[in-house]
Amino acid sequence: MLIRIVTIVLLFTAHLAHAVEIDATLEWANRRVAAFAVSGVIEKVDVSAGDVVKKGQPLAQLDQLPFALTIKKQQALVNGLSPRLFDVKQNYSQAQELFDRTVLSQVELQRAESQFRGVEAEQAAAKAESDIAKWQQQQSVLRAACECLITSNRLLPGMIVNNENQATAIIELAETAVMNAAIILEPTIQLAMQQAVTVNVAGKKYPAVVVALSVENGKRLARVQFRPEAAQKLYVGQTAKVSF
Repeated sequence: MLIRIVTIVLLFTAHLAHAVEIDATLEWANRRVAAFAVSGVIEKVDVSAGDVVKKGQPLAQLDQLPFALTIKKQQALVNGLSPRLFDVKQNYSQAQELFDRTVLSQVELQRAESQFRGVEAEQAAAKAESDIAKWQQQQSVLRAACECLITSNRLLPGMIVNNENQATAIIELAETAVMNAAIILEPTIQLAMQQAVTVNVAGKKYPAVVVALSVENGKRLARVQFRPEAAQKLYVGQTAKVSF
C-alpha cells in the first residue's frame, strides 16, 4: 500500500514538472529598416504602415531624371573617348614599329606610350563612373529585403533624402514568418538556451525554442521563437501561453 502511494505521488510530481504554463506576449523576432542608399527627391511611395510586402517589392522611388541624365552624361564621356583611344593606340603601335626599325628614339616611343596609357586610363575611369551611375539608379528604387509587414513609414513624396551623414528617411519592417513570445520567469522556473517549448496562441500550438535569456528592470525574461502559419495573422502585444 505504501509503495502504491509513493508511486502515485511521484507520478503526480512528474506531471506537474512537465505541465508548466506561463503567460506570454508576442513580439517581432526580426525587425528591419529600409532606407535609400543614395540621395535624391522622393517621387512616389508605394506602401503604407500595415501593408504586407513580398521580397523585392518596390517600397518607394526617387525622382529618376537626375539618375538618367547622369548615366547619359557618363556614357557620352565613354563614347567620346573611344576615337581618341583608337588614335593614340594606332600612334603607339606605329611608334613601336619605327622604334624596332631604329627610326624612332626611345624618348618619342615613351611619349607615344604615355599618351596611349593616359587616354586608356581616362576611358577606364569614365566606364567606372558610368557603372556607379547605373548602380545609383538601381538604388534609387527602395525594395523590401524580405516578406515583411510595414510597421512604420516615414517617407513622403517630395521629401529630400540626403544620406551624406545619416539616413533619416526610413521604412521600418518586421518579418512575418517568425515571431517571439516573451515571458517573465519566476525564481523557481529555469529555462536553458535552445530548450524546446510550445507556444499556444489563438487556438494554435507551435513548437518553439528559447532564443534569449535576460534580466530587464530586475525581472528575468525569456524569449522563445516560433514560426506561425502564414494564414494566421498574429500581431505584437497579442497574448499567448508558453508551456514546457
